[in-house]
Amino acid sequence: MAPPRRAIISVTSAHTTLHHGKETGLFISEALHPFNVFKKAGFEVDFVSETGTYAPDWLSEQPDFLPTDDRKQWEDVNGEFRKKLDNNMMKPEEVDASKASSDSDR
Repeated sequence: MAPPRRAIISVTSAHTTLHHGKETGLFISEALHPFNVFKKAGFEVDFVSETGTYAPDWLSEQPDFLPTDDRKQWEDVNGEFRKKLDNNMMKPEEVDASKASSDSDR
């Protein structure tokens, strides 16, 4: 039996300013790396967060945490990863379970 070909990655919509004035939120690589693994395996990937929004954690944008190849993908606002995050993020109540693969789709 083949695995489903759809995946949902849940990310945080929580963000706040830390004591040093920098904002915490989504750690980019924690969404980017699984996104890339699922896409490489042929999955359609969607993102969901509590409010349907996100804010990047400032630390996750630093070179030690976002190397060159990852940075290129992150900064490509027209790439699929950013489009999914920026324009197509769902709230939990918007997830359509009927889009999940059924046994007949496998």
